[in-house]
Amino acid sequence: MESLVGSRSSLPSVRKSITTRKTALVCLENSSNMAGGTVYPTARVDEICDRAHALGLKVHLDGARIFNAATSLGDHVANMTKKLTP
Repeated sequence: MESLVGSRSSLPSVRKSITTRKTALVCLENSSNMAGGTVYPTARVDEICDRAHALGLKVHLDGARIFNAATSLGDHVANMTKKLTP
């Protein structure tokens, strides 16, 4: 990395390569650790999945705390994850 950012002449090419990458994946976390344990309602996750899939994007869920979210929502994990990319 030092060789990429150590020279001012290489910075424009690094910036260009970063900004021209296409998004291919949406990553969700439920419950969200960085948001103090905030839980996405299932309908919101479904909406995110529908919009992402319509754009040809895959959707991944970090499931480390999915059972906490399920308990909080009173929902089943299978229902909460039905629209995620397998």
